Amino acid sequence: MDETNRKAPLDSPALTGSPTAPTALRGTNNTQIANTAFVLAAIADVIDASPDALNTLNELAAALGNDPDFATTMTNALAGKQPKNATLTALAGLSTAKNKLPYFAENDAASLTELTQVGRDILAKNSVADVLEYLGAGENSAFPAGAPIPWPSDIVPSGYVLMQGQAFDKSAYPKLAVAYPSGVLPDMRGWTIKGKPASGRAVLSQEQDGIKSHTHSASASGTDLGTKTTSSFDYGTKTTGSFDYGTKSTNNTGLMLTV
Repeated sequence: MDETNRKAPLDSPALTGSPTAPTALRGTNNTQIANTAFVLAAIADVIDASPDALNTLNELAAALGNDPDFATTMTNALAGKQPKNATLTALAGLSTAKNKLPYFAENDAASLTELTQVGRDILAKNSVADVLEYLGAGENSAFPAGAPIPWPSDIVPSGYVLMQGQAFDKSAYPKLAVAYPSGVLPDMRGWTIKGKPASGRAVLSQEQDGIKSHTHSASASGTDLGTKTTSSFDYGTKTTGSFDYGTKSTNNTGLMLTV
């Protein structure tokens, strides 16, 4: 009887120690005993090499915001998104590269062009005025630097200076220095601009006036201008004693010359 008590009953046996059983094949679905090797293999199939932060149901639930209706939530969120756009699709299809700029040759047809240093410089400008200045078409670009410009006012516009024989900083104004390499502006006060003659005079040389302001005098005595008689009117006789030709001087309108 003692030996019988040492045997496990057939009905709900309570096994002790480390009892073993054959490992069932993967996918076995019957009443066969599942040992620990079978259970661990099944768990590994479920996890399928998931990262440690997502290899438990609790971690998966937390990643999904503990939302039991996660699928519905995502469906509603996707319904509010902009549909796939042909323009974006065209851009996404480009094989981008360094120093390339995308552009559209026609509707929803994108291409790439070279982004040059000039293009970069223009894109870096802060305003239209800065771009025009960079391109040489700024506010003061109508005349080349150093060209004398008549100005009908004592108030000189911004960006210009009177030509009064003053020196200027050639390093600060390199374009002006090209016209006046001496670093000194001509003094144009009281002078007028004259085109260079064919005689070979030097550019920017000054020419003194050939005929200064002067007076003339003349006299005549006993001069009979004659008598003119008509049928209706007598012009009479005119005798002069002397005549003053007066003084001749030039009357100029003064303009300020600026550069």
